[in-house]
Amino acid sequence: MVTSTPVVYIKPPKGVPKPSALQSPRKNEITILLIGETGSGKTAFMSLLANLFHGCDPLELEEMNDKANESGHNKTQSQTKDATLYIINTSTGIKIRILDTPGLADTKGLKEDEVHKERINHAIQSNLKYIDAVCILANGTVERLGMATEYTLNQITKMFPYSIIDNIGFIFTHCDEFTRHVKLGDLPEALKAIRSSRDWVIQNPLAYNKSYRELAGDPSIAATLLKKGRRNLRDSYEAAVEKLNDWVGWLDSRKIQPTHEILRLYQMSTDIETQMSATWQRIARLSKEREEAKKLERDLNGAKMSKKDVEERIKAQTEPTWETVETEEYNTICVEPTCHSNCHISCSIPFSLDGATLGNCCCAFHANWGSTARGLAAECTECGHTAQEHRHHYHKHEKKPRPIPEETKEALRSAATSEQTAAAALIFAEQRIKTSNADIQKAQATIRGLIEGYNQLALSHDFVGHIRSAIKMLQAHKSNLETEGAAEGDIQLIDQNIEQFQCKLDLLQEKREAGR
Repeated sequence: MVTSTPVVYIKPPKGVPKPSALQSPRKNEITILLIGETGSGKTAFMSLLANLFHGCDPLELEEMNDKANESGHNKTQSQTKDATLYIINTSTGIKIRILDTPGLADTKGLKEDEVHKERINHAIQSNLKYIDAVCILANGTVERLGMATEYTLNQITKMFPYSIIDNIGFIFTHCDEFTRHVKLGDLPEALKAIRSSRDWVIQNPLAYNKSYRELAGDPSIAATLLKKGRRNLRDSYEAAVEKLNDWVGWLDSRKIQPTHEILRLYQMSTDIETQMSATWQRIARLSKEREEAKKLERDLNGAKMSKKDVEERIKAQTEPTWETVETEEYNTICVEPTCHSNCHISCSIPFSLDGATLGNCCCAFHANWGSTARGLAAECTECGHTAQEHRHHYHKHEKKPRPIPEETKEALRSAATSEQTAAAALIFAEQRIKTSNADIQKAQATIRGLIEGYNQLALSHDFVGHIRSAIKMLQAHKSNLETEGAAEGDIQLIDQNIEQFQCKLDLLQEKREAGR
């Protein structure tokens, strides 16, 4: 559920302002967006910055993040529940704003990532008109670019416009120059846009300080070991300050970027997703109509049919059918394949891709708000399906007629023999096949236009590549679950997600063929 973004003002320890351990920026205000894979150390990095800007020495370092916003999940799941805006006012009057975001590549599933991206964009829209930098954090100790890291970077290049390419920097955590393995030049071709970004390696002394304090509190630990620990902590601290001073200089030299392009790209991506869903359903219906018409054509060419049989076959193919039609405002509709319910036309809550938000806030579920079934499990009062089967769409379900062309009607009326009826029906079948093919190509062209507009703005210029990356990520996650002996239901859920992404990929690949 998307809520208001927590804003946390980080005050100096013990309330005593001290000169910053880092060089003072020339700018009066700096705004930074931290983003990265789950477990990359974003929140710990934010805490380190707060300590250093407040002038803490090595032995004074402490965690300064919002504990109430931690999820308590294991490290493969995002530890940060919501995007949180941290504000640091230095002793020299400089304001540092840091938006700490939930981690991507969450093992709870890619739907959770969609919720996280929605929260990130909500936080940007609510709090940030401009940013100085997007800092991507990644674990620099991995031997090679893992599937989760590659997926995360793909998602980041999907989220941000090319216009901020000079404002993107990498922070490789948990390593120094000698233990770092990942290098930007080794990124795959799909990520070439960010290969030339600036990068820094940081061995965060905050974690070392925590371990040192634990040992220092143990009376059995030798004084010589503690002395060595203090020396190592000091070295780690000084190395971090040196690296971060260079980073602050880079921040100072960045031209501030308005966030409206980020929000515009997110809206475009959301529009593509909703359009793809509607288009896929429409193409499935048109394909079915086309196959019915082809079967009628084959039957007419292969066997003699009575006039009554032909008329019944044509009548079956002209029964009204459900379609999704565009609307100016977004609606809460059911997407369960056999349901065509428009559960809340012109929904008044903020647009959301999160089914749990609909279950908790949309009026279609209000009658059940007093029950224990909330979020995704909430039942719709209109159709009875759960919130998990509902989406916000700029579409609604509408039953539309499939009329018989006037010339076909006239030919059928004037037919005196079965042969004449069959000839008229054959023309009808051929027209229906031709019309279905044209409608399918038109639907694909709509998606093509949206994606071309998106690709012109985004860092990666490759919307299809993001879908392939998601499929690879899911396949790797499925393999891990199978190795761990996970429940069959968990594996089936992964299979369903893979199938959904594969349908999108098939649609776009057909689109490419149609455009040739």
